Amino acid sequence: MYFSGINIKKKLEKIRKKSFFNFFFLKFKNTKNNLMIRYLIFVFFLFNSFNAKSQKVWRLKDCIDYALKNNILIKQSKLNTEISKSDEKFSKLNLLPRINSNGRFNRNQGRSIDPFSNSFIEQVNSNMNFSYNSDIVLFNGLSKINQIKKSKNSIKINEYETENIKNNLISSIALNYLQILFNIELCTLANNQLDLSLEQELRLSNLYNEGLISYGELLNIQSQIALDEKQITDSKNQLQLSKLQLAQLLELDDFMQLNIIFDSISIPPVILIDDLENDYKIALKNQSLIKSGNLKIINSKIDYKIAKSNIYPSLSVGLSAGTIFSDNVSYLFSFWDQIRNNRNSVIYLSLNIPIFNNWINKNNIQKSKINIENTILSVQTDKNNLKQNMQIAFNDQLSAYKNYIASEKVLISNQEEYNYIIEKYELGIVNSFEFNQIKNKLINSKSDLLQAKYDFIFKIQLYKFYSNLNFSL
Repeated sequence: MYFSGINIKKKLEKIRKKSFFNFFFLKFKNTKNNLMIRYLIFVFFLFNSFNAKSQKVWRLKDCIDYALKNNILIKQSKLNTEISKSDEKFSKLNLLPRINSNGRFNRNQGRSIDPFSNSFIEQVNSNMNFSYNSDIVLFNGLSKINQIKKSKNSIKINEYETENIKNNLISSIALNYLQILFNIELCTLANNQLDLSLEQELRLSNLYNEGLISYGELLNIQSQIALDEKQITDSKNQLQLSKLQLAQLLELDDFMQLNIIFDSISIPPVILIDDLENDYKIALKNQSLIKSGNLKIINSKIDYKIAKSNIYPSLSVGLSAGTIFSDNVSYLFSFWDQIRNNRNSVIYLSLNIPIFNNWINKNNIQKSKINIENTILSVQTDKNNLKQNMQIAFNDQLSAYKNYIASEKVLISNQEEYNYIIEKYELGIVNSFEFNQIKNKLINSKSDLLQAKYDFIFKIQLYKFYSNLNFSL
């Protein structure tokens, strides 16, 4: 029976730790504060154990929820939505009449007209006037009504754009999360490989000590152990890099906070039926980018109506009222008597007919027509890209499925070859170099199967995500 090198190391580590604690307690056993020291040590290790258990575990849902709550782009998009809501409120309030008031004080010297008597005077005099006015637009080509409609659509456009940012973020997080799980399994695989090599080294060391094998075979397995240790280092580096990339997506300052617990993921059912057209129709209804584009087309048509409204006459009604005070007659009438007696008011109806304004309105109408066509083409481009991406995703999941099945067959074949060669190796028929070649083939096939598995899972979920906007493992 052979012992794993890792197990031997663990036992030595336990012995070392045990010796340390025995030394520590023996050193202080005769001290006056022996009980207090032991109590403090117990509290210290209990606190560390509690911290380890209380560390947050990040699962895919936790990562997505955190990102949706803290992502800066999402926050900015939500602020744009608030601006659109403010614009909508203003467009509604713009239907109300305008009311203004003003007051003025004048002090004249020399020849001037007395506002009270309307006669020329040549003396220093002062006068004051107060007035207010109000007007409301009765008709301006329905420009204000169309502006309200546009503002309402702008709110929905910003909401859809926020949703689109969320969808892109979710797919990126899911891909990086799967990459972390893949790297965790690679680390486990690399450690298992090292365990096997260490067991092999112990066995060959015994055989070498008994003079049954050459020193070259022992060097060969030691070289293999060095390669296995390097593979562990590379796997850990890849794991740390994938955690860093996910932390950057989550906008975490310290990626070491990401305590990802490995959960076994089963292979979801693959969609083999070609129902792409139906899935595409569903995606057109659900994808926020397409819904936003459709509203942009509507708004571009509203802009055309607003531009066209400027060539129509505008009709408004208004009211103004005021009064005046002059100190030239203050000896006859008091301030309040003049304010009451000099009151006046006017009701007016204003009609503005645009005749010529340097073709500004005509140019704006022409530009709005072009903008409609441009927006339609832009939305059609988004639809075409969506269809192409779904076609690629559908084909990718089928390719990933075939690759996964092929990788399974390769692993089964290499496992059988390994089981066959290990019997010969233990009998001494095959040397360690040939054995390591077969073993490395087996390890590589396991790694390839892991990669095919996670690639397959992501490709299936990505295709589903286009239509149902739900990414779950």
